[in-house]
Amino acid sequence: ENALRRIDFSGGYISSDSPDHEICKTLSEKYGLTIFNEDEVSTIMLASTCKHLALSHGTYSWVIGVLGYYSDVYIPDFNAAWHGDIFGMPGWKKVARGT
Repeated sequence: ENALRRIDFSGGYISSDSPDHEICKTLSEKYGLTIFNEDEVSTIMLASTCKHLALSHGTYSWVIGVLGYYSDVYIPDFNAAWHGDIFGMPGWKKVARGT
């Protein structure tokens, strides 16, 4: 949500493997997002065309960020040793909790 507050947009999509989760529903309602619940390939194809991407910290999200080459990419600021520095891409904006 902190990333969404930084982005000037009207409408968009939210994708999750748990589209009925309360967080997805809340973000969808609050920011006018359409829940996109399709297969992985369709999700990547759609996301790679978006102007702004707010990603989670998983490798699936990382792939979407890399393929969204011309997108503004927002990532959570976190320390997780398992991924190395794959999220250290030039131009990606880290968003801390509570900011």
